[in-house]
Amino acid sequence: MMYGKRPTYLYKERPTHPIWRGFGCLLLLLLVVISYAASDLLINYGVKHRWAIPPSLLGRMRPPAFLWKSVALRPLLNFIYGQTNLAAKLALAVLLFFLLFGLVSLIYAILYRIMGAPKYGPTDAPPMKRKSGRRTKAR
Repeated sequence: MMYGKRPTYLYKERPTHPIWRGFGCLLLLLLVVISYAASDLLINYGVKHRWAIPPSLLGRMRPPAFLWKSVALRPLLNFIYGQTNLAAKLALAVLLFFLLFGLVSLIYAILYRIMGAPKYGPTDAPPMKRKSGRRTKAR
């Protein structure tokens, strides 16, 4: 190989299409919304059918008294105080988010392995060729 020449490879790296750049962020936000909606449905169904949900997570959350003095936080505190079973919904939403994120990551890994980049890139050495056949010990 000459030092002044650049090597040519079998494939060229294609640039990423611009639509895929924001797709991961949108998917992450979508997973948060789906996990909270699913936890809301599951907690309401579980309370109605008397599932074994810890009683400390059920009921209304009561924010500390010193937070009520802040005028800026008052709308948020009214929203939090108005929600029933918010602690249980948030706990289940976090669990569902991690499960859904793991599932999406697994699906992505499988699809990338099937349709993604080649196993060996342009800077990788080719795999070693091994001799097949039966080996015998020298005595």
